[in-house]
Amino acid sequence: MRSIRLENVSKTFYDKSRKLTPVLAIKDFNLLIDDGEALVFLGPSGCGKTTLLRLIAGLDQPDSGTVYYNDVPLDSIPIEQRGIGMVFQNYVLIPHWESRKTVGFFLRLRDREHEVPAHVKTVAKITGVDIESLMGRLPRHLSGGEKQRVSIARAFARDLELLLFDEPFANLDAKFRAQARVELKRLTQEFSVTLIYVTHDQVEAMSIADRIVVINAGRIMQSGSYHALHEDPDSLFVAEFLGTPTINSFWGRVLDGAWDGSYMGRAPLPASRPNGSEVIVGIRPQHIRLCADGAGIPATVERAIPYFAEKFLLLEVWLRKRRWRLQAPFGAAIQPGDTIHCRLDWQRALFFDADSGARIR
Repeated sequence: MRSIRLENVSKTFYDKSRKLTPVLAIKDFNLLIDDGEALVFLGPSGCGKTTLLRLIAGLDQPDSGTVYYNDVPLDSIPIEQRGIGMVFQNYVLIPHWESRKTVGFFLRLRDREHEVPAHVKTVAKITGVDIESLMGRLPRHLSGGEKQRVSIARAFARDLELLLFDEPFANLDAKFRAQARVELKRLTQEFSVTLIYVTHDQVEAMSIADRIVVINAGRIMQSGSYHALHEDPDSLFVAEFLGTPTINSFWGRVLDGAWDGSYMGRAPLPASRPNGSEVIVGIRPQHIRLCADGAGIPATVERAIPYFAEKFLLLEVWLRKRRWRLQAPFGAAIQPGDTIHCRLDWQRALFFDADSGARIR
């Protein structure tokens, strides 16, 4: 296993031929990934996740800063000694090679091809999936899920210390993604490796990570467990990015030490702010309650969406051009066009500076 350290790493992409504006992908990035940790980079498309992974793998070079493996600069370690296994979103299988040859490529280069059958049996046993039957087939005869299994088996068929995944299940259907996550977790628990995983999928992040690093515009927004990030976000970006259904955001101003949202009500602020300051309140749908007595904020139902597995009804409502979401009991007799009344739980509200997006604590 390896610890990974990124120290003041920056990366900008240029397109000199078309004279486009340079794109700053990573800026002064600092991070320590512990030996044996399963870390997930989570963020929207274009935020720099894949660039970070490529810098850690040594596929790209930083413009400034250094990537360390066990406190040794990456560029001073010979490629064959880095102990990296990498799984890509698009599988990257050699079209004219049978799966057996693909999986055994690393071992064959070291005259250890005889180890391939035992390795395949081990992976099949750990995952509970018969990948041995795939070994004699070409990529064109494999489904998407089978290709990804071969790709993962190839990554593990080496002297592995660091395992990198770049949105490996993005092209797979929902059912197989769920199964593949379980298989991957079993493998990483059996093999002692440091895992770095890139995704924009919160469920994948939750199921795989020891720690999640939320990234936006090439910078770390916050890191921690999913629960900590969801319940105690440092910024409006993290609060809005995490959670399904997404958090409600209400704009307001500070009036006499309280947040004032006009007809949405008033709420005490956790810290003093100047009068007139713009503040955004975030309240998750599960923290807004229906009022049976007709009190509370009136709103018109626009849509009622059943969440069958979770057993609640998600109501999308509006009032005076403001729209928000709240949860209602599953099977409630509520239809689009109905008028409902609801109450916000201010004890669970989160407050953010409207200009910077920083949490007000």
